[in-house]
Amino acid sequence: MTTIGIDLTPIQGPHRMRGVGATVINVLRSIPDEFKQKHHYVFYCHEDSHAEALELIHASTFPNTTVRSVEPRDLNRYHSIKTPRGLLQLPARILERVQDRIEGDHRIKDIVDLDIFLQFEQDIVPPRGVKTVMIGYDLIPYVLESDYLWSYKTARQNHRYSILASVKAYIKRRFYRNNLRACVKRARKVIAISHQTKSDFVRYLKVSDSKITVSYLGINKSSLKSLPKPDSVIRYIHSSWGDIPVETSLPAKPFLLFVGGADPRRKLTDLVAVYNLLKAQGRDIALVLAGDTMLGFSSVPNMPLQQALLNSSYPEDIYMLGFVDEDTREWLYKNAIAFVYPSRYEGFGLPILEAMQYGTPVITYKNSSIQEIAKDSALYAHDDKTLFEQVKSLSENIDLTKKYRTEGAKLAKDYAWEKTSSDIMNICEEVTK
Repeated sequence: MTTIGIDLTPIQGPHRMRGVGATVINVLRSIPDEFKQKHHYVFYCHEDSHAEALELIHASTFPNTTVRSVEPRDLNRYHSIKTPRGLLQLPARILERVQDRIEGDHRIKDIVDLDIFLQFEQDIVPPRGVKTVMIGYDLIPYVLESDYLWSYKTARQNHRYSILASVKAYIKRRFYRNNLRACVKRARKVIAISHQTKSDFVRYLKVSDSKITVSYLGINKSSLKSLPKPDSVIRYIHSSWGDIPVETSLPAKPFLLFVGGADPRRKLTDLVAVYNLLKAQGRDIALVLAGDTMLGFSSVPNMPLQQALLNSSYPEDIYMLGFVDEDTREWLYKNAIAFVYPSRYEGFGLPILEAMQYGTPVITYKNSSIQEIAKDSALYAHDDKTLFEQVKSLSENIDLTKKYRTEGAKLAKDYAWEKTSSDIMNICEEVTK
C-alpha cells in the first residue's frame, strides 16, 4: 500500500474560492474508488478548521486516512522593512527563505513514512526527503509583467519609479521566478493543466520537457433539472457611505454574466463599455458580476474597473454579487444571454467550460490556453469593439445562439474531474516505482 501525503491548506485560506482551491476539492472528490482502496492517504491541514476541509474533499469516502496538523503561517512575525525593527529582522527573514529553499516547506513535518507527496500549490517548495508530484497552473504574474511583477525597465520607464524602487521590483520578479524554479526542481514530476502552461514552464523556468505531463482540469457535471430562481441574493450597492450589501432579487430582464476574479488581465473595463453601449442603444439588459472580489463598485481591487463602474450611466442594472453558492451560480449560467470572459491570459480557463456545460454561449478573447480549451465552441473577440459586435450578433441571431449553446455543451462533456484525478493518481504511482 502506497502512502500519499496531500497538503489541504489551500482550501483553508483565500485559495478556497479560486482555481487552486477548486482543483484540490474536485480532484480529491473524484479519485476513483480503485485508487482510494489501494492507497493510504495522509492529509495535512490546519487543526482549527480541519473538519471543514475534510468534509469539502469528502474524506469519509477514503477508507485509509491519517490527518496531521500543519503549523499556520505567522504573517505578523516580521515587521515592515521600512521600519528600524524590520531592518533588524531582515537577516532572519532571508535565512528563513534560504532554509525553505533547501529543506522545503517548514510547515509540513512528519513525512518519514510517506512514499510520495502531492503538492497542489506551485509556489511552495515541497518538503525535502520525499518524492513529490506538483501541479503547475500558470506563470501569469511573470508573463504579464506589465500588470503584475514589473521588470526594472517597466518600473523605471513606464511607472517613473526611482532607481531603488525599480531595483526592488526587479528583485521581487526574480524571486518569484527563482522560487518557482526551486519548486519545480524539487518535484519528480510536474502536471501542467494545459499545453500553454507546459510551454511557459519550459520557456521561463527552463524545465525539461520530459518532466512535465499535461492533464486538463475537469468540470462538475451540471444538473439536468431546472433550478428555481433564488428567492434572494446579496448584492453590493454603491452609496455615499461606501459599498453596502443588501438582500435583493436577481434581474428579471436579460443579462450578461461574468464569474471570476477582477485580476488586471481580465479586461472587465471592456465588458462594462459594451454594457454601457448596449444600454445607450436602448437595450434593456443587466450586467451580473460574480466572484469573491466583486464586492461593490469602489471595493473591487482593480482601479480601472472601479472607475469604469463608477462612471457608468446605468449603475442600477449592474449586479455585483460577490461569491455565490453553487445553486445561484448554476441558475446564473443557465439563464444568461452570454457568459463574457474578456481575459488576456489564462492557464486553463475553467469558468469558460463551466458556462458551456449549461448551454450558455461564451464570448472570450483568443489567447494563451483559451482557444486550446474552448476550441471552435466559443465566439472570440480581442477588444471592446469586437466584443460588442459578438454580443450584438448573439442577441440578434437566434440560430447563432442555438449553435453555440449546442456546441459548447457538447465540448464540455470532454472534460471530467474523474479523468484528471485518474491521471494524477497514475503519475503518482509511476513516480513511486
